[in-house]
Amino acid sequence: MEPAVDISDCKTAADTFHGNVEVPVEINPEEFFDYWNSSSEDYSDWLLHEDPFMKKALELMKSEQAD
Repeated sequence: MEPAVDISDCKTAADTFHGNVEVPVEINPEEFFDYWNSSSEDYSDWLLHEDPFMKKALELMKSEQAD
């Protein structure tokens, strides 16, 4: 195993942190708990229907396709 650093779109050393939020995802405490404590044999269904971050990404993709 070797370490890797994602430097895509980085202009400064601080950019490698990738800590700037481009699209905020608001989640309530229950969703936060579910996100960190989900356990399943098959995560694909959970990712598509429950994961708040994936839901936001899919929502953004649909809105871009509609434009």
